[in-house]
Amino acid sequence: PFAGAANPKVRLAVIPRAGGEPTWLDLGEHEYLARVKWLPDGRLLAQTQDRLQQDLRLLAFARGEWSCRELRRETSEVWINLHDVLHAVKEGEHAGELIWASEDTGFRHLLVLDAEGKELRRLTEGEWQVDALEGVDEQRGLVYFSATRASALQRHLYAVPLAGGEIRQVTQQAGYHSVRLDHACERFADLHQSLERPPRLSLRSLSDDAEQALLFDGSEDPRVEELALEPPELLEVTTDEGVTLHGALYRPAGEGPFPLVVSVYGGPHAQRVVDAWSLSVDLRAQLLRRRGFCVLRLDNRGSARRGLAFEGAIREDMGNLEVRDQVAGVNHLVEQGLVDPARVGIYGWSYGGYMSLMALARAPETFKAAVSGAPVTHWDGYDTHYTERYMSTPQLNPEGYERSSVMANLERFEGALLLVHGLIDENVHFRHSARLINALNRARKRYELLLFPDERHMPRGQADRVYLEQRIAEFFSRELGSA
Repeated sequence: PFAGAANPKVRLAVIPRAGGEPTWLDLGEHEYLARVKWLPDGRLLAQTQDRLQQDLRLLAFARGEWSCRELRRETSEVWINLHDVLHAVKEGEHAGELIWASEDTGFRHLLVLDAEGKELRRLTEGEWQVDALEGVDEQRGLVYFSATRASALQRHLYAVPLAGGEIRQVTQQAGYHSVRLDHACERFADLHQSLERPPRLSLRSLSDDAEQALLFDGSEDPRVEELALEPPELLEVTTDEGVTLHGALYRPAGEGPFPLVVSVYGGPHAQRVVDAWSLSVDLRAQLLRRRGFCVLRLDNRGSARRGLAFEGAIREDMGNLEVRDQVAGVNHLVEQGLVDPARVGIYGWSYGGYMSLMALARAPETFKAAVSGAPVTHWDGYDTHYTERYMSTPQLNPEGYERSSVMANLERFEGALLLVHGLIDENVHFRHSARLINALNRARKRYELLLFPDERHMPRGQADRVYLEQRIAEFFSRELGSA
């Protein structure tokens, strides 16, 4: 359902394996049933959230009578990000304890609860976040997790004693590590990549990170040498408020100032600037670079993996602070003499499509051209759980919804626009672009429209994808000119 509308009612029941009548469990007052998990002792755990996702309850139901006990309750003035960290220790001296994660300090960290939910100890702390619980070696008393401890731009595997103590970094090579542990907690599969290194899958030792077998090496793909993709350079931008933003710059050959195109997503629950090969193999950015454009990626406030305060800065006011941060990124490059301030464009998809539109609406003095793909144009037309987490409901925050609407900001809207949408988009429905088109027509604003009748949220057909890239490159060459 759309933001502010009634949600479906979800109930929870247990039923005997042999068959029989279901026993419906009393979850108490709640809006969302977020997670359900069986414990080794036979109890059933359930996580529930309120409508605004600022209140989470961890409930335990005793087998048989199915009586309910609240093990833990967490509240936030921002929002509570759901996670999948919940492990019941079955063996060893810590049997019966629960490993849980919480953002109550502003960063997601691991803690240990007893069987009744009482907090026993904290395993991690600091201004960095745990990304995932990767495994628990109950016999040796070790907890393995991925986190941003070394850098917010990287992801590493770490180990910490279950009893608490010193954290050990397992993966040593700089970059981004996606891992899977074996059941014996002796080895792990490590998919490692960085800006300079294509994905490489190896089997490694958990004790010392020694490589035991190479399973795949992306650098052996002949296209790597053939394309000769130069990695972008990482940079930092400081806002007027003193906040550090992370960026990646694709700089063309030659002397500037160059025309600039900003590649944006900008929404919460995402991070686009990391030390990973995915940035180097961004072929759209690489194509524009070879055609003489600077291309900038910048993770504005609201992006993920920087802590709750950084992410929650956009609460109830989307499309404002994010645009200001992107402008700060542009100004940073202008001050260095790298880019021509009169030739700046922006492109993005989904939330990035929304950001591209808001850039022309709220910062037309900075952005002269935009490609907006599958954009949200009014948050009252997107789903409840996502939208209300960040914007509250239209009933409680009507000014915020109106202020964050593209249509409400068309008075200052200027610049060239290429609007792109798939007509069977199941995520951001085409009605978003239709509402915008009606408003643009009434306001006598010029735009180009590119529709894909057979495409969903992201173009999948090869012919459509090739044509889309041609149109985007041609649009920026025409509107901004090449170097």
